[in-house]
Amino acid sequence: MRKIIAALFITSALLSSEAVAAKAVVEVGAQLAKSAISAAQNQQQTAQLIVSNMHQYNQYLTMLQNLRNLSPTQIATVIKRGVDTGYITNTNPQAALNEAMGVYSNYGQLTQTMTDMTGVYGRLNAQTEKIDRLAVTSGLSWEEILTTEREAAKKGQVNAAQNYLNLQQLMGQLGNFQQRADTLANRVPLNQGTMEAMGTLSAQNHLITDQLSGLLQANIATAQSATRGMQKEAQSEQTKADIKKQALQSEAKIRETFGY
Repeated sequence: MRKIIAALFITSALLSSEAVAAKAVVEVGAQLAKSAISAAQNQQQTAQLIVSNMHQYNQYLTMLQNLRNLSPTQIATVIKRGVDTGYITNTNPQAALNEAMGVYSNYGQLTQTMTDMTGVYGRLNAQTEKIDRLAVTSGLSWEEILTTEREAAKKGQVNAAQNYLNLQQLMGQLGNFQQRADTLANRVPLNQGTMEAMGTLSAQNHLITDQLSGLLQANIATAQSATRGMQKEAQSEQTKADIKKQALQSEAKIRETFGY
């Protein structure tokens, strides 16, 4: 009888540890969706700031395109203004115009990249909702779903790994778009407010890719750590291991109590 009771206590402890881990997966999935929504909102505001900067630059570009209608003194004034504000570096009128046209083209590419990010956020939200529905209908956790699909992907079973592969693709796309945005942002003049907004968006996107990486590796503790930050080490990679350790300690106490 004592052994039966002890076995029940041990099983309960182990099931409790798995329940906590499963809850962590659900939380990370929800946090991922929240991160994507927050980043999408900031992306829209940042994109508007970039467009505002682009319009201002276009006004200066128009002035350069009309230099032939100005006197030498006026031309020198326009060129000096561009150099002083960081719009151009060349003092030769034609070279300055060519440079400005290139900068304006970079603005266009940056704006398009921001639009591309919007698409990623939308697809990411749709994908998280799809996995949530699958978890409800199947009774499986996110971790079980993604771990199973990861193994299927390794075997080349693409049809059985769509959720895993879609998340993997979205993680790559977001990382690529952020890298491209960072590169283009360094090629155009942006005011302080826009630069700060770009920095915030970059941090948000890196958070999302860290969360996705944790989920795709079925390392929920890593995904939690990415969300909560390095200062919350209690939610780091050791979380699940600590839970199992506690279960083993409980088992030892039970064995000692029931003497078997």
